Amino acid sequence: MGRRGIAWFRRAPWLVAGLVLPLAVAAQELPSSDAPGVSAPADALVPLLTLDEDRLFSDSAYGRAAEAAYQAENAALAAENRRIEAGLEAEERDLTTRRAKMAPAEFAPLAAEFDQRVQEIRRAQDAKSRDIARILDTRRQRFLEAAVPVLARLLDETGAVALLSSQMVILSRSSLDITDTAIARIDEVLPASAIDEVEAGAPEGKDADPSAENPDEGPAPGAPEGGKGEGGAPDGAAPSGPPGPLP
Repeated sequence: MGRRGIAWFRRAPWLVAGLVLPLAVAAQELPSSDAPGVSAPADALVPLLTLDEDRLFSDSAYGRAAEAAYQAENAALAAENRRIEAGLEAEERDLTTRRAKMAPAEFAPLAAEFDQRVQEIRRAQDAKSRDIARILDTRRQRFLEAAVPVLARLLDETGAVALLSSQMVILSRSSLDITDTAIARIDEVLPASAIDEVEAGAPEGKDADPSAENPDEGPAPGAPEGGKGEGGAPDGAAPSGPPGPLP
């Protein structure tokens, strides 16, 4: 799953911090071997465990199902965008042909309406793309909520005081890695079918303007740029070029 697969974990540093915190406490309680006449007892070694955060999600049944659903939803949206784009391009060619036979005052409203519709369609498709990404983020959060108590129980069962990311460890014994065990435990409490419990938030609406979420942002990428008319076409002008690829 690559970088995308670990971004969700790194956005929740409290997980690692919460599981590593006992290490600092335990270390403070250990007698210093440098103190005169004091040596650390043999049983004072701090037990540690390691975890591969990439694999925890990507190799779990839930993570594989969530990623497959994300890819399928994106593929379906891309196919829909291609169909819409082909239709708009055909409509634009038709308008361009009709322009030669129409007076500017008669053609201007048609061009403005087309440009306006292209922008509305783009906003609607952008909203669908954001909804797909939002669903994946919500599913990752659901996974995180299920993973934390499982990992905490593994700490209790093994007597370990800290769980470290395998990416933070230079050298360790493979027996310290609990990734496979953690995945098996999480699969028991969060099966692949659980992704269906996560639903998208309220649709953003066909006419919602993405730039309203961030006033510094302009129109949706590739949307026709405005001229004098409401839809971006000056009086008597042809539609403002091909609609451009949808997201």
